[in-house]
Amino acid sequence: MCIADSHLAEVQDCASAHEMWASLCGRYQRNTTATKAYLIKQLFNLKMAEGSLISDHLNNMAELTSRLASLKRPVNEEYMIAILLNSLPPSWDSFVSIQEDNDELTLEILKSKLLQQEFKQKESKADIALYSRQHHNTGSSSNNHYMQGKNQHRSQHSSSK
Repeated sequence: MCIADSHLAEVQDCASAHEMWASLCGRYQRNTTATKAYLIKQLFNLKMAEGSLISDHLNNMAELTSRLASLKRPVNEEYMIAILLNSLPPSWDSFVSIQEDNDELTLEILKSKLLQQEFKQKESKADIALYSRQHHNTGSSSNNHYMQGKNQHRSQHSSSK
């Protein structure tokens, strides 16, 4: 644990990191209704921006749920699944629809599926970009041959005049 020198006096008698953390939280973390309401609102309004990384979004959610849990307001798994699915951008709508029909879905399975889907989307975009580059290069080389042939024909035609 790394803490500022100014806080060492507050935790010097603690026997473990857990005890230190509890001591610091008790002193600095406000456990008020307003704080809880603010964190719950943040969690419910959290939306993943289009093109953002799932891992970043999951970390943001984990931070909020961790803070709520430390205030003795853990969010149950069923709500977390609903909040997470609702927080995804429109490009994930078909994925969300499929997951909403899964009665066996757990939060850990959902997180795993989200990361897998993100990987598949990245692979698909890379494949499309590669195909596009190859197609563009092929198209431009045949276009170059066409232009070279056309220019050669012009020069032969003008020299015969």
